[in-house]
This record gives sequence, C-alpha cells and structure tokens, in this order.
Amino acid sequence: MKLLIKILLLTILEFIVLWFGIIDSDIVAEGDSAGWAILILGTSAFGINLVIAIVLFILKNKNAVLFLVNTIVMPGLICYVIDKGVDKERKRRYEGWTFQYDGKTYDITHFKLVSEFSIYWVDGGVSRPVSRGKLINNGNELNLYSDSSKYTIRNSYLFGFANQIDSIKLMKDDN
Repeated sequence: MKLLIKILLLTILEFIVLWFGIIDSDIVAEGDSAGWAILILGTSAFGINLVIAIVLFILKNKNAVLFLVNTIVMPGLICYVIDKGVDKERKRRYEGWTFQYDGKTYDITHFKLVSEFSIYWVDGGVSRPVSRGKLINNGNELNLYSDSSKYTIRNSYLFGFANQIDSIKLMKDDN
C-alpha cells in the first residue's frame, strides 16, 4: 500500500511540474516542436527512471519498483500534458465554423493573432479558397471584410454570404 501511495504522489508531483513547465511554454506554441518535445522528454524520462530503478535495485532498495513503474507512467504523462498544451494553443490562435450552402460545405477560419479570416469550400477533402480578409470583433458580432465582400457572424449565423439576405446557420468547430 505504501508503494502505491508513493507512486501516486510521484505521479501527481510530476504532473504538476509538467503542467506548469510545458502547458504555458513555447514548446507547444511551435507546431513541430511539440513532437520533438514528446520524443526528447519521453525518452529522457524513460531513461532516467530506468537508470535510477537499476541503481536502486542493485542497492537492494525497495523504491526500485517505484521508479520502474514510473518508467512506464512518465512518458504517457508527458504525451498527455503536451497534447493538452497543443489544444490550448490552437484554441488561443484559431477558431472556426462550418456551414452548408447550395449543397456545398464551407469552412471559416478566424486567425485570432492577426485578426484575419479565410473561407474555404471543402470538396472531398480538398479545400478551395473562397474569400480572405480582415476580421473585426465588435463585441456581439464579428465583421469579416474581404476586397469585395462584407460578412457578419452573429449568434452562430452568417449574414451576407453569396449576397444572401437570409442568414446561414454556422456550426462551431472544436478545433
């Protein structure tokens, strides 16, 4: 029972350190670096815990099992925390919607950091650009301005698409 409590406490401590060390760091802000972080940190955690377990086993210390179990737990924990960090970063940078019009599926992406948008027609996994421009957040609505059009998103509806007077229902993407 003591060993189980030690494993649980070590896992909680590692989770806290990883969460605050990784989730708000630049590791998850840079697309490809998250994969490298998982590879490097996961391999390092595995190796360090395995070496400590072997040394403790040679010294006949009963905590060797703790580090042997941690050899398995830690890389999975690293993957989980980095995955959550990547999701958080994606939501900070992007939001999107999908809608149907005239039998076609369209995606709208809002690039939050630069206040821009793009609308793509999605056909069989291929995206074709429809419109791109500046997005202005006016509190209860988003105004999208391209070179030739103005669209408005209000209460999950798109106004002004294809010179429509009627609105089009938008489905929020989960990113």
